[in-house]
Amino acid sequence: MPEVAWNPLEGLRFWNDFNALNVSYPDGLCPDEEQLKLRRGYYACVSYMDAQVGKVLTELESLELENNTVIVFWGDHGWQLGEHGEWGKYTNWEMGTRVPLFFRAPGMNTAGQRTSALVEYVDIFPSLADAAGLPVPVQCRSNETTCTEGISFLPLTVEPSRKWKTAAFSQYPRPSMRGTLAQRRYCGEESNPQYCDTMGYTMRTDEYRYTEVLNKYLSVWLT
Repeated sequence: MPEVAWNPLEGLRFWNDFNALNVSYPDGLCPDEEQLKLRRGYYACVSYMDAQVGKVLTELESLELENNTVIVFWGDHGWQLGEHGEWGKYTNWEMGTRVPLFFRAPGMNTAGQRTSALVEYVDIFPSLADAAGLPVPVQCRSNETTCTEGISFLPLTVEPSRKWKTAAFSQYPRPSMRGTLAQRRYCGEESNPQYCDTMGYTMRTDEYRYTEVLNKYLSVWLT
């Protein structure tokens, strides 16, 4: 595995309680007892958010708004709980880039069903417009003032098993293996471009996933 593909627990090393464990940098592993603590906290967070979603849905029903409200619930990134020895989100791997996505719109007759179709965040904007009966933004080409790189996934709410996208794409910057932890922490910010000289790009199909890391993209990205 390329060294740059792995993240040395940087998401944990900025917490005082984890630093007190004196885990060696960069190759130290998260201690077993700490792993149990982290998993317990993560599952508690999920349970808490589940309860909050329930409160929102209950309030919509009490206000009689459930039949004209579109609901989307998603996370902005995945999370590793020890897979590949990783803890956190800072990777291009499946557990770091795959996220929960729930969608509910008035009139859906497939509520509660799942789909294995590939969708992306760029699909949320056109899907919301479509569900609200608004014009779906055009595909971005060159000079459009309002456009999208996604497509509405509303047809999947009618037929979850239908054929859909052949691939989904994601990207996440890979910190350089140079510099101190503090310098690498804010990879991608203009203050530390020399410590963020690679970008990881991933393509996911229904069978495979492929990640390629390109070097020295930042000089172009920042101009």
